[in-house]
Amino acid sequence: MHLKLLPVHSKIADRDEYKKDYPELDHAVPKDWDLSQHQVDTYKWLLNDDVDVVINTAMTGDGKSLAGQLHTLVDGWSMMALYPTNELLVDQALNLDSTLERWKKRVSYEELFGARLDQQIETSQQRRSDEVRATLANNKVILSNPDIWHLALQSVYRGGGAPTLIASEMRDKFSLFTFDEFHLYNQPQIGAVLSGLLFMLASTGFPVKTLLLSATPSPLFQKAFEKLGWQDRIKLVQGSYRYGENPDPQTWRTILQPVDLHCHKAIPREHGGIEQWMATEGKERLLKFFADQPFVKGAIIVNSVASAKRILDLVREPLATIGKTAETCTGLDSTVIRAKARNADVLIGTATVDVGVDFQINFLIFEASDAGNAIQRLGRIGRHTHYTDENKQRHAFEQFEAHAIMPNFIYQRLFEAHDNEPACFQADPQAVERGVLNDAIRYAFPDPQTFDRYLSKWGRFQPARVLSVLSDKAIAASFAQTRETLRSQYTHVFRAGIGKTVNEAQQAKGTPFMELVREACSFRGGSPFQCGVINETKRGDDTLPSIVGYDLFWLLANTNCEWISEAEFRKHAPNPEPFLRGFHIGFVRVRGILTERRSLKIDLDMADCDWQQPKTAQAIRGVRVYPDGMDTNWINRELIKIPVAAWFVEGATPETIRQKGYLPGNFTLYYFEHHNNQGTVAFGRDALLLDSLSDKFKHVGTMPAAYFQ
Repeated sequence: MHLKLLPVHSKIADRDEYKKDYPELDHAVPKDWDLSQHQVDTYKWLLNDDVDVVINTAMTGDGKSLAGQLHTLVDGWSMMALYPTNELLVDQALNLDSTLERWKKRVSYEELFGARLDQQIETSQQRRSDEVRATLANNKVILSNPDIWHLALQSVYRGGGAPTLIASEMRDKFSLFTFDEFHLYNQPQIGAVLSGLLFMLASTGFPVKTLLLSATPSPLFQKAFEKLGWQDRIKLVQGSYRYGENPDPQTWRTILQPVDLHCHKAIPREHGGIEQWMATEGKERLLKFFADQPFVKGAIIVNSVASAKRILDLVREPLATIGKTAETCTGLDSTVIRAKARNADVLIGTATVDVGVDFQINFLIFEASDAGNAIQRLGRIGRHTHYTDENKQRHAFEQFEAHAIMPNFIYQRLFEAHDNEPACFQADPQAVERGVLNDAIRYAFPDPQTFDRYLSKWGRFQPARVLSVLSDKAIAASFAQTRETLRSQYTHVFRAGIGKTVNEAQQAKGTPFMELVREACSFRGGSPFQCGVINETKRGDDTLPSIVGYDLFWLLANTNCEWISEAEFRKHAPNPEPFLRGFHIGFVRVRGILTERRSLKIDLDMADCDWQQPKTAQAIRGVRVYPDGMDTNWINRELIKIPVAAWFVEGATPETIRQKGYLPGNFTLYYFEHHNNQGTVAFGRDALLLDSLSDKFKHVGTMPAAYFQ
C-alpha cells in the first residue's frame, strides 16, 4: 500500500504579541529565529507560580527540546534534562552546541551518564558519588539519564555527608527538570519518577518545575497527579498544525517534508522476518533509491540487535560497490562505533536510535511493532531538506521514501476490509495527513499492556526507600514534616500502605525476598545475567573490538561466543573497572553473529523454586542454560550461584503467556524444563511485571507435555 504523506507546518508565534508580555524573550531570541507557538506557551506556563508540571505533546520535529531550553537561554535557569537513551542524550548535546552558537550564549553544561562518569573517575580518582556531585555543582545544565537521577533520589549516590546530600543539592540547584520522550516509561519508571518528584516538591520551600516532552504521550503521569487533586497544577501544551501545500510562511513553518510511505506485510519470524524481507525486497528498494536520487542518507530501524547485524552483512557489500557505507548503532556496539554509524550512508539501528535522534535522512525502512514506535520511527524521516557531510558541504534531498513493515493483522485493519468494517485507507496511492495516519495507527494497534497493578504490588518499594532514608537518625528530625506529607501522598498515588512497605523491606534484609526488593527499587531493571563482552565481530577494516555489557542468554542464542577469564577480559578492555563492580556475572568473547538464532533451554532441575507457588515472583538460585548444540558447563558452573528474581508456570508456552497477558513483542520469556515438565519462565523486572498480572493467568498451566514437542 502506498500513502503520500502531506508536509506538516507548525504555527509560528507572533513576535509582536509575545514581546508585550515577555520582552526578555523577544530580546534573547535571534532576529532570524521563529519560535513555534507551543514553545512560547511552554515558556509561559513554566513561569506560572501555580503550575508545577507542564506536558508538551508537540509533533516530532517541532522543537520540543528547545521549548524546555528557553528559560535557560533567556532567564539563566539551571536545568537538568533527562533522556531515556544515551544515544538521544549525545544527540541533544550536539543540538545544544548548535543552539548556543546561534543564540550567542555561553552556558556551562555537561553530559552525565555511566560511560562518561567512568572516564572522569579514571582521571580524577574520585569516588563515583563525589564525581556526580562535582559535575552537578559545576554546570548550569546537566544532560543525563533518569537512571542517575533516580540513584541520587534513592540515596544510592550519597556523597560524604547526609544520606540525602546529593538529592537535596540537586533539588536546590536546578530550576527545571525535563523528562524527554517520557512515553517510553512503563509503570516501574513512572513510579520512580513520581516518588522522586514528590520528594522534591515536599521538601523545598520554593517551586520545582517539571517538564514532560513526548509526541506520543502516555496519560499515566497525569492520572497520578489527578489522584492527588492536582489537576490545576498541570498544564498540557499542544502544537498547532496545517497539512499540505505551504500556507503563509510568515505564520507557518514547515517541520516535516512530504514522504512516499510504502506499507508492507511482515514476513512471520519463523520464515525469516525482517531479514528475509530485506533479502527479497528491501535491499532492492534501498539500492534503487540510491540509483535514482543524487543524494541519499538512509536508516533501517529494526527490533532486534541480531537482525540489525545480519542486515548489515546483507547490505554492506552491495552498498560498497557503489561507494556507499553502512554501519550499525545498537546496544552491542561501542560508543566509537555508534559515532561512526552517524556518518554512514545507511545507519542500521534498534530502539537505541529510534526515539528522538535527529537523523538527516531521506530514506527509511522500519519495523512497526506497536503504535508508539511506529509513529516515532516514521517521525525520523522528513525533518531535514538536506544533509551535511564531514566536509561541512550541504546536499539537498529531492525525494523522501519510507517503508513500514507491519504485522499482518495491523496491515489488514489499515488497508483491508475486515469484520464488516471498511479499511482505514482504500485508495492506492492516497494522500494522507500525518495526524490522520497517526490516529489510524493508534486505532489499528491493540492497547499496550500498562501493568496497572504494578505500583501497588512492587512499585511501592521505591517510595518506601525514600521514607526509610528520611528516617535515618542523622536527618530524621529535619525531615519529620516531609515524611508525613510524603506518606500521605505516596499512599494515594501507589495505592498501598507505604509505612507497612518500609517494614517489609527492613525485614527482607538477609532473606531471598531482598532480591525482589532490590529489583523493584531499581529504575530500569535489566538482565540479571549481564556479562562483560569483548565483541570481535569483523566490521570491514576495523581492528579494535567493542567492549560492552550485554545479556548472556541473548549472546548464547545469537552469537558465536566463548566464556573467558577476568584476566583475559582485562587484557582487551582499555578500562575494565566498570565491568568489575559486581553487576556482571562473567566475561564473554563474541566472534560473530549467527546466521540463524540458536534455541535455548532453561533447566530448573537444580533451582530452589517453590513449586507450590507458581505464577508468583520468587528469588531463586540454581538456573542452568543449554543452548542447542553448545557445551555450556563453563557457564553453568557460575550461573547456578546467582540469585535472580523469577516467575514461572508449568504447562504453558511463552506464546500462551504472551497472548493471555497482552504482552509486547519484546517482552522476554523463556521455555524451561523441570524433571520432564515444561513451561515458561521470566527473570528480573519481567518477573515482577508478570506477578502484577496474576489475574490474567488463573487458568493457564494445563497443557500436556506433548504440546511442547
